[in-house]
Amino acid sequence: MAHDVFISHAHKDKQIADAVCAALEAQRIRCWIASRDLTPGAEYAEALVNAIADAQIFVVVFSSDANESPQVKREVERAVSKGKVILPFRIDEVIPSKAMEYCLSNTHWLDAMTPPLETHLARLVETVARFLHADAPKTPLKSSAAGVLPAGSETNSFEYRSKSTVFGLPWVHIAVGLPRWNGRRRSARGVLAIGDSAQGVVAVGSRAMGVIAMGTFATGILPFGLFSFGVFSVGAFSLGLCVSYGVISIAYGAIGAVAAGIHVRGCYSFGLYEWPGDVVAQQFFTPWVNPLFHSIMVVMLFGAYFSQSAVGALGRFLSNYSVRRRL
Repeated sequence: MAHDVFISHAHKDKQIADAVCAALEAQRIRCWIASRDLTPGAEYAEALVNAIADAQIFVVVFSSDANESPQVKREVERAVSKGKVILPFRIDEVIPSKAMEYCLSNTHWLDAMTPPLETHLARLVETVARFLHADAPKTPLKSSAAGVLPAGSETNSFEYRSKSTVFGLPWVHIAVGLPRWNGRRRSARGVLAIGDSAQGVVAVGSRAMGVIAMGTFATGILPFGLFSFGVFSVGAFSLGLCVSYGVISIAYGAIGAVAAGIHVRGCYSFGLYEWPGDVVAQQFFTPWVNPLFHSIMVVMLFGAYFSQSAVGALGRFLSNYSVRRRL
């Protein structure tokens, strides 16, 4: 059966190689892997040579065992001689042997050393799909060993996850860039989360959810965004449980051009108690209506609105920086 990808691996890495195969084939990317596709009774070397020649992409599960495997080295050398796109999927922190370095020095590395494996498999599937696209380049592209795609590519992105964790979450998780090839947004989860979609104690992104959240769509205890939903909420459209501040503001205590709630103040206000007709409202809103507070809120609102663009710019800068270092 025709296939798109040849998967090379050491015997001890069969479990991960099978996971790679399953992830690719789940997206209808046809694979050839010796443990499954080698026909019983067929001449081993000939079958491998034919399988490599028929594949468009050569994925090698790179580990300490693969680094020392003569069979894997021969398969890599054959893929290089055939001009195949080679994607090393590195699962161990190991320096390539000189023979491997010679073959793989000009290839696109993908690191998969930190859990969860599913995240790295998703990136591998995305990369393979890009190369299989009709308009994709047919030659390998240089990139950093951290799995960052070349600048200007369809999936230009950057991801960083700190090794130290608290309650299972990394202290810092950054996952930024353009949306994945399958349309899903990149998601960051951590104490400090920065991404297209971010969830954390402090979250910054297009869609942010956290104790403090900044983004186009922000949800949390203290969210700042174009659309803001939380306990104490600030945004162009602001919906709050206790207090909200925005152009259109809805909450128990609401301040805005259009304000609706119980205690309200605005150009157009709808509530039980309107400023300045209620003593309780005066006391409640006094610290909220001075010029300094308004200036701070406006600055924070614009900062939240532009945080989405800043996150994307950060991703592009880090991606370009990583590529330049690799080159």
